[in-house]
Amino acid sequence: MNTSSIVLSLVLTAGVVHAQAPVPAPATEPAQTEMQKWIATTDTQWQSAFNRDVVDIHAADLKKLAGQYAVSLDAVLAKASAAGDLDGAVALRNEQKRFTETQVFPEQDDAAEAASVKQIRAATRVQLARIETENAARTKALHAKYDAVLAQAQTQLTQAKRIDDALLVKAKREEVAAAWMTPAVVAATEKVTPAVTPPNPTVGFVKPAAASANFAEHLTALANGRSSTTPLQLEKKETIVTQAKFKPPVEIFVEAKTDSTDLRIGYAADQIIFNWERGKAQFRIDGGPGNKQHKKTGGLIPTNKYVTVRWVVMPKRQAVYVDGQLRFEHHGDYSGIDKPVSVFSGVANAILTVKSIKVKQLPSGTE
Repeated sequence: MNTSSIVLSLVLTAGVVHAQAPVPAPATEPAQTEMQKWIATTDTQWQSAFNRDVVDIHAADLKKLAGQYAVSLDAVLAKASAAGDLDGAVALRNEQKRFTETQVFPEQDDAAEAASVKQIRAATRVQLARIETENAARTKALHAKYDAVLAQAQTQLTQAKRIDDALLVKAKREEVAAAWMTPAVVAATEKVTPAVTPPNPTVGFVKPAAASANFAEHLTALANGRSSTTPLQLEKKETIVTQAKFKPPVEIFVEAKTDSTDLRIGYAADQIIFNWERGKAQFRIDGGPGNKQHKKTGGLIPTNKYVTVRWVVMPKRQAVYVDGQLRFEHHGDYSGIDKPVSVFSGVANAILTVKSIKVKQLPSGTE
């Protein structure tokens, strides 16, 4: 097969992406090869499709379900109050307050929970399982289309004896599969009865079984003598660290904003980075069991606007959310972690503002 036929056959179209950049002949010694440029252009198109057709739809579905749950709580609380059921009304009001403050939903109920609360949660879990199954199906379908584009390119490059270029495409296929086809997505697509299967605890606004204690605020108890005034502004690579250390299972909420780049948080990793100065879209993670498991997407946050980063760390996995949206998850051995939470920037010209660092120690045995 000559070079012209390879270039022609690599002008591919599939589903949501209507035009791919052709694969040119190998260049001599550029800073970035033409093959690398083709892969980057192709990946940008498909990542945009993934955000539009998977991530955004999933986030909208979860937001709608959260609203429905809040409405259901209002209705049942009004009914309990009208019936003079004081215990039921108190339990429902407490759940209403908890959900309004955290926007997280327990995977399991405590034995002492009121029956009225359990009933509403059971109905919501059915809907949540449906959302996760549909999201997994969308992810799987889009991945199949993108992977077919890359697989065809890999085959044709191999046949043309462009082995190094074929290896670049193969590496991109593996990277995309790892980022999109997460264990939660794979498990959801393999379920026989998805509508009634309990959801994965790291998806959407689901959380592990709730601990009885409330979240504790740690911004007022920092190890490096910083003022407890809130919100707290950090400049010129300043770092704040909690006095307390925490072991998994634990749930961490950091509410903060950056005026530009580089919001970094440390706990189960030396740092996770949002709005990385070398590429804002990338999610960066350094240190810990998830070391260097970077993602091309998932790191972008708005500037000059508070976001809530939720970091759930269990003995065998971790998950990172921003404003309820799953950005990263990893399975590994996190059982030996015993560290404080830190917030900082890696660049001198970024100004961070931290409003809150809240931590809840989850019940021992939570997975």
